[in-house]
Amino acid sequence: MTLFNLPTNSASVAVGGTGDAVAVWLNEGTGAVQYSRRTGGVWAAGKALYTPAAAKGELAGDPQVVLQPDGTAVALFWSTTPGPLQYCNSGGRIVRCYGPNKSYAKAATLAPGAAAWVRVNVSVSS
Repeated sequence: MTLFNLPTNSASVAVGGTGDAVAVWLNEGTGAVQYSRRTGGVWAAGKALYTPAAAKGELAGDPQVVLQPDGTAVALFWSTTPGPLQYCNSGGRIVRCYGPNKSYAKAATLAPGAAAWVRVNVSVSS
């Protein structure tokens, strides 16, 4: 599937009573969670909602979006970062392995007319 000419297989679209809409998706090329708004029947260009820290090996995925009755968009997605590189015993051999991942459920809200999403970590597990 392509969305805004970008490869994606994880898109979510919410449509309000006025026909305005918000779409969120995972850009498979960059790994970023992106979004677009549709107002007056016209979709805006896609923008980044969240860009994982590639240098840390962070990944993000499964974006979902809903529209509240007042037009506020609420998006949910996850991110995970591998734990520190360490040495482990595997079958009597010492091998390099990663420690526990840090995973987060993330939420973001975009109020009608707002220029930026407000993001928070909802949970953390390691």
